[in-house]
Amino acid sequence: MMSLAAIALLAWATRSDVEADYRAGNYAAALAELRSKIDASPDPDARALYDAGNCAYRLGRHSEAAWLYRRALLRTPRDEETRFNLRLAEHKLGYEPPQTEPLVESMRQWLATRSPRSMLAVALALETAGLAGLLAFRRRAGPRTLALLVLAAAFVAGGIVARPLVAPPRLQAVVLSKESRVRSEPRDDLPVVLTLKAGETVAVDETSERWARVRHAEGRGWVPRDDLGLVN
Repeated sequence: MMSLAAIALLAWATRSDVEADYRAGNYAAALAELRSKIDASPDPDARALYDAGNCAYRLGRHSEAAWLYRRALLRTPRDEETRFNLRLAEHKLGYEPPQTEPLVESMRQWLATRSPRSMLAVALALETAGLAGLLAFRRRAGPRTLALLVLAAAFVAGGIVARPLVAPPRLQAVVLSKESRVRSEPRDDLPVVLTLKAGETVAVDETSERWARVRHAEGRGWVPRDDLGLVN
Protein backbone atom coordinates (compact mmCIF):
# COMPACT_ATOMS: atom_id res chain seq x y z
CA MET A 1 0.00 0.00 0.00
CA MET A 2 1.34 3.45 -0.90
CA SER A 3 2.15 5.63 2.11
CA LEU A 4 0.62 9.07 2.65
CA ALA A 5 4.03 10.63 2.11
CA ALA A 6 4.39 8.83 -1.23
CA ILE A 7 0.90 9.94 -2.30
CA ALA A 8 1.71 13.54 -1.38
CA LEU A 9 5.00 13.34 -3.29
CA LEU A 10 3.24 11.90 -6.34
CA ALA A 11 0.61 14.68 -6.21
CA TRP A 12 3.35 17.31 -5.95
CA ALA A 13 5.26 15.79 -8.87
CA THR A 14 2.13 15.70 -11.01
CA ARG A 15 1.37 19.29 -10.13
CA SER A 16 4.93 20.31 -10.94
CA ASP A 17 4.81 18.57 -14.34
CA VAL A 18 1.51 20.28 -15.19
CA GLU A 19 2.88 23.69 -14.24
CA ALA A 20 6.01 23.08 -16.30
CA ASP A 21 3.95 22.10 -19.35
CA TYR A 22 1.64 25.09 -18.90
CA ARG A 23 4.50 27.57 -18.58
CA ALA A 24 6.14 26.05 -21.68
CA GLY A 25 2.94 26.45 -23.65
CA ASN A 26 2.31 22.69 -23.81
CA TYR A 27 -1.34 23.17 -22.97
CA ALA A 28 -2.49 19.91 -24.54
CA ALA A 29 -0.08 17.88 -22.39
CA ALA A 30 -1.07 19.80 -19.24
CA LEU A 31 -4.76 19.34 -20.01
CA ALA A 32 -4.34 15.61 -20.64
CA GLU A 33 -2.58 15.19 -17.29
CA LEU A 34 -5.22 17.19 -15.45
CA ARG A 35 -8.14 15.42 -17.16
CA SER A 36 -6.62 12.07 -16.22
CA LYS A 37 -6.50 13.18 -12.60
CA ILE A 38 -10.02 14.64 -12.72
CA ASP A 39 -11.60 11.61 -14.41
CA ALA A 40 -10.00 9.26 -11.88
CA SER A 41 -11.50 11.09 -8.89
CA PRO A 42 -15.13 10.82 -7.72
CA ASP A 43 -14.83 14.36 -6.34
CA PRO A 44 -12.25 16.32 -8.36
CA ASP A 45 -10.35 19.17 -6.77
CA ALA A 46 -11.60 22.65 -7.67
CA ARG A 47 -8.07 23.84 -8.46
CA ALA A 48 -7.50 20.97 -10.89
CA LEU A 49 -10.80 21.80 -12.64
CA TYR A 50 -9.88 25.49 -12.82
CA ASP A 51 -6.41 24.75 -14.21
CA ALA A 52 -7.88 22.33 -16.74
CA GLY A 53 -10.34 25.04 -17.77
CA ASN A 54 -7.46 27.43 -18.35
CA CYS A 55 -5.67 24.86 -20.53
CA ALA A 56 -8.82 24.19 -22.57
CA TYR A 57 -9.33 27.95 -23.01
CA ARG A 58 -5.75 28.36 -24.26
CA LEU A 59 -6.36 25.57 -26.78
CA GLY A 60 -9.48 27.32 -28.08
CA ARG A 61 -11.75 24.60 -26.67
CA HIS A 62 -14.04 27.16 -25.09
CA SER A 63 -17.08 24.95 -24.47
CA GLU A 64 -14.89 22.47 -22.60
CA ALA A 65 -13.38 25.36 -20.64
CA ALA A 66 -16.86 26.62 -19.68
CA TRP A 67 -17.81 23.11 -18.53
CA LEU A 68 -14.68 22.78 -16.37
CA TYR A 69 -15.11 26.27 -14.89
CA ARG A 70 -18.72 25.48 -13.95
CA ARG A 71 -17.60 22.29 -12.24
CA ALA A 72 -14.98 24.28 -10.32
CA LEU A 73 -17.57 26.89 -9.27
CA LEU A 74 -19.76 24.13 -7.89
CA ARG A 75 -16.99 23.51 -5.35
CA THR A 76 -15.80 27.09 -4.84
CA PRO A 77 -18.83 29.32 -5.56
CA ARG A 78 -17.14 32.41 -4.11
CA ASP A 79 -14.18 32.29 -6.51
CA GLU A 80 -14.54 35.44 -8.61
CA GLU A 81 -11.54 34.55 -10.80
CA THR A 82 -13.22 31.32 -11.93
CA ARG A 83 -16.50 33.17 -12.49
CA PHE A 84 -14.68 35.82 -14.58
CA ASN A 85 -12.95 33.17 -16.71
CA LEU A 86 -16.29 31.42 -17.24
CA ARG A 87 -17.74 34.66 -18.62
CA LEU A 88 -14.73 35.00 -20.95
CA ALA A 89 -15.20 31.46 -22.28
CA GLU A 90 -18.93 32.00 -22.82
CA HIS A 91 -18.24 35.30 -24.57
CA LYS A 92 -15.83 33.53 -26.95
CA LEU A 93 -18.62 31.10 -27.76
CA GLY A 94 -21.00 33.95 -28.52
CA TYR A 95 -23.18 32.81 -25.66
CA GLU A 96 -24.25 35.44 -23.17
CA PRO A 97 -26.22 34.32 -20.08
CA PRO A 98 -29.77 35.74 -19.85
CA GLN A 99 -29.77 39.22 -18.33
CA THR A 100 -31.62 39.70 -15.06
CA GLU A 101 -32.43 42.71 -12.93
CA PRO A 102 -29.33 43.91 -11.01
CA LEU A 103 -31.01 43.40 -7.64
CA VAL A 104 -32.17 39.88 -8.58
CA GLU A 105 -28.74 38.99 -9.96
CA SER A 106 -27.00 40.33 -6.84
CA MET A 107 -29.32 38.28 -4.65
CA ARG A 108 -28.78 35.17 -6.79
CA GLN A 109 -25.00 35.49 -6.60
CA TRP A 110 -25.16 36.14 -2.84
CA LEU A 111 -27.24 33.00 -2.30
CA ALA A 112 -24.94 30.98 -4.57
CA THR A 113 -21.93 31.85 -2.42
CA ARG A 114 -23.55 31.02 0.91
CA SER A 115 -22.78 27.72 2.59
CA PRO A 116 -25.61 25.75 4.27
CA ARG A 117 -24.03 26.54 7.66
CA SER A 118 -24.02 30.30 7.03
CA MET A 119 -27.62 30.22 5.74
CA LEU A 120 -28.66 28.28 8.85
CA ALA A 121 -27.01 30.95 11.01
CA VAL A 122 -28.90 33.65 9.08
CA ALA A 123 -32.18 31.78 9.55
CA LEU A 124 -31.63 31.37 13.30
CA ALA A 125 -30.64 35.03 13.72
CA LEU A 126 -33.72 36.22 11.82
CA GLU A 127 -35.99 33.89 13.77
CA THR A 128 -34.59 35.12 17.08
CA ALA A 129 -34.97 38.76 16.04
CA GLY A 130 -38.50 38.19 14.75
CA LEU A 131 -39.71 36.40 17.89
CA ALA A 132 -38.11 39.03 20.11
CA GLY A 133 -39.82 41.75 18.09
CA LEU A 134 -43.21 40.07 18.42
CA LEU A 135 -42.82 39.82 22.20
CA ALA A 136 -41.55 43.38 22.59
CA PHE A 137 -44.02 45.08 20.22
CA ARG A 138 -47.07 42.83 20.31
CA ARG A 139 -49.34 45.84 20.93
CA ARG A 140 -47.85 48.12 18.26
CA ALA A 141 -49.05 47.39 14.74
CA GLY A 142 -46.10 48.79 12.75
CA PRO A 143 -43.23 47.12 14.63
CA ARG A 144 -45.28 43.91 14.93
CA THR A 145 -45.69 43.78 11.15
CA LEU A 146 -41.94 44.28 10.71
CA ALA A 147 -41.26 41.45 13.15
CA LEU A 148 -43.58 39.17 11.14
CA LEU A 149 -41.67 40.06 7.96
CA VAL A 150 -38.41 39.17 9.69
CA LEU A 151 -39.91 35.81 10.69
CA ALA A 152 -41.03 35.23 7.11
CA ALA A 153 -37.46 35.91 5.95
CA ALA A 154 -36.25 33.36 8.53
CA PHE A 155 -38.57 30.72 7.04
CA VAL A 156 -37.28 31.51 3.54
CA ALA A 157 -33.65 31.16 4.68
CA GLY A 158 -34.51 27.91 6.43
CA GLY A 159 -36.22 26.66 3.28
CA ILE A 160 -33.08 27.34 1.25
CA VAL A 161 -31.10 25.19 3.69
CA ALA A 162 -33.68 22.37 3.68
CA ARG A 163 -34.42 22.32 -0.05
CA PRO A 164 -31.44 20.17 -1.13
CA LEU A 165 -32.44 17.60 1.50
CA VAL A 166 -36.07 17.45 0.36
CA ALA A 167 -35.51 17.93 -3.39
CA PRO A 168 -31.91 17.32 -4.53
CA PRO A 169 -30.73 19.77 -7.24
CA ARG A 170 -31.31 18.68 -10.82
CA LEU A 171 -28.45 17.58 -12.96
CA GLN A 172 -26.98 20.36 -15.05
CA ALA A 173 -24.87 20.07 -18.16
CA VAL A 174 -22.95 22.26 -20.60
CA VAL A 175 -23.25 21.76 -24.36
CA LEU A 176 -19.79 20.76 -25.56
CA SER A 177 -20.39 20.25 -29.27
CA LYS A 178 -20.56 23.17 -31.71
CA GLU A 179 -24.31 22.67 -31.83
CA SER A 180 -26.63 20.05 -30.41
CA ARG A 181 -29.90 19.10 -32.11
CA VAL A 182 -32.79 18.50 -29.73
CA ARG A 183 -35.38 15.96 -30.85
CA SER A 184 -38.78 15.13 -29.40
CA GLU A 185 -37.77 11.48 -28.84
CA PRO A 186 -34.39 9.69 -28.68
CA ARG A 187 -34.28 8.91 -32.40
CA ASP A 188 -32.07 10.35 -35.16
CA ASP A 189 -34.84 10.23 -37.78
CA LEU A 190 -37.19 12.64 -35.97
CA PRO A 191 -37.41 16.40 -36.73
CA VAL A 192 -35.22 18.82 -34.78
CA VAL A 193 -37.29 20.86 -32.31
CA LEU A 194 -34.47 23.04 -31.00
CA THR A 195 -30.78 23.61 -31.65
CA LEU A 196 -28.47 24.38 -28.73
CA LYS A 197 -25.15 26.21 -29.07
CA ALA A 198 -21.84 25.27 -27.48
CA GLY A 199 -21.52 26.64 -23.95
CA GLU A 200 -25.26 26.76 -23.19
CA THR A 201 -26.43 25.13 -19.98
CA VAL A 202 -29.36 22.74 -19.71
CA ALA A 203 -31.11 20.77 -16.98
CA VAL A 204 -30.84 17.01 -17.43
CA ASP A 205 -33.86 14.88 -16.49
CA GLU A 206 -32.47 11.47 -17.42
CA THR A 207 -29.70 9.84 -19.41
CA SER A 208 -29.08 6.59 -21.24
CA GLU A 209 -25.93 5.25 -22.81
CA ARG A 210 -26.53 7.30 -25.97
CA TRP A 211 -29.16 9.96 -25.18
CA ALA A 212 -30.03 12.58 -22.56
CA ARG A 213 -33.40 14.21 -21.99
CA VAL A 214 -32.82 17.92 -21.34
CA ARG A 215 -34.73 21.06 -20.49
CA HIS A 216 -33.91 24.51 -21.78
CA ALA A 217 -35.65 27.89 -21.54
CA GLU A 218 -36.73 27.51 -25.19
CA GLY A 219 -37.86 23.89 -25.09
CA ARG A 220 -37.08 20.33 -24.09
CA GLY A 221 -36.25 17.02 -25.71
CA TRP A 222 -33.49 14.51 -26.35
CA VAL A 223 -29.89 15.18 -27.40
CA PRO A 224 -26.94 12.84 -27.95
CA ARG A 225 -25.28 12.13 -24.60
CA ASP A 226 -21.82 12.83 -26.03
CA ASP A 227 -22.86 16.43 -26.81
CA LEU A 228 -23.00 17.22 -23.08
CA GLY A 229 -20.64 17.57 -20.15
CA LEU A 230 -22.34 16.99 -16.79
CA VAL A 231 -21.60 19.66 -14.21
CA ASN A 232 -22.88 18.03 -11.01
